[in-house]
Amino acid sequence: GKKGANFTKTEIDLSIDIILKYKNIVENKITDATTWKDKNKAWKKICVKFNAVLGNFPSSTKTIRAKYDTIKKNLRKKCSLLKSEQTKTGDGQCAITLTLSEEKLLSLMPNTMIGLKSKFDNDSEYA
Repeated sequence: GKKGANFTKTEIDLSIDIILKYKNIVENKITDATTWKDKNKAWKKICVKFNAVLGNFPSSTKTIRAKYDTIKKNLRKKCSLLKSEQTKTGDGQCAITLTLSEEKLLSLMPNTMIGLKSKFDNDSEYA
């Protein structure tokens, strides 16, 4: 049967890992015909790789692209929540945590990162 857009955590992690391999193409901001063709090709490859791992319910390219957009949208929301949490508590302790996949995805979305303390930062400047 057709699979809905409800991806499991495994599927989300997998899709992000595969998409990151093509990030320069799929996140390209140029909108000419060549780029558009490249993007479609890249998404087809992403789809093939994704379905090769999870062959039981093949997802369409459209589904994976839509899911990716949703993941990014949710991540932006989560990041703005994170920012306000960090401002509130002031000590960087935060109830909201990012998954490893979200951390990876953030590297593609630099504008989202502004003002966000990474958990990989060290506090040596305050020592």
